[in-house]
Amino acid sequence: MSMRFFVAGFFAAVVLPCLGGASDAMAPAGNAAHLNRLAAEVDKPYIHLLSQNGIDLAPGETYRLTFWARASEGRMLRVSTKFDQPPWKGLQDQRVQLDTNWTFYEVSLNGDDAEPGHTRLEFRYAGPEAGEIWIADVRLLPETADAAAPNMIQNGRFEDKLLNWYIEGQRPGIFAVDVEALPGGGANP
Repeated sequence: MSMRFFVAGFFAAVVLPCLGGASDAMAPAGNAAHLNRLAAEVDKPYIHLLSQNGIDLAPGETYRLTFWARASEGRMLRVSTKFDQPPWKGLQDQRVQLDTNWTFYEVSLNGDDAEPGHTRLEFRYAGPEAGEIWIADVRLLPETADAAAPNMIQNGRFEDKLLNWYIEGQRPGIFAVDVEALPGGGANP
């Protein structure tokens, strides 16, 4: 498996692309959130998102966010953190390039300026284009924790459908989010 580094915004992402052409064999096991923008959103391209509130980032700590993702065609995905209550201050914002293959992403986050228990993690479309995005196996751990540590994201593998996740901008014929079972071979790192 090759590794490339993608740096944009305020923090870095390590991208581990899956080997081979077809991605189903390398897809994560379990379920994926399926975001489907059916029509372009030129006026408010930022409005369609999947988020989780109440994340407990501690000021001065560093965290490792990992997830699998793919899209119906190449597109940018915004991964950001912000306060989950007024004044809704943005903390960090990253854009990662998606393609049609399942890809494992690792993003470094810090708790600088966070209010413990009141951070929101967001996955949102970075542009106005219509299209589909799949997100799976979302994990957030302190940087110093080993992989067996408890996940700070509730229902990160979408076993309970969209429980603990919030959808913004959902409108019939424009934007919908559901959960799909993955045919994957369980290549979770």
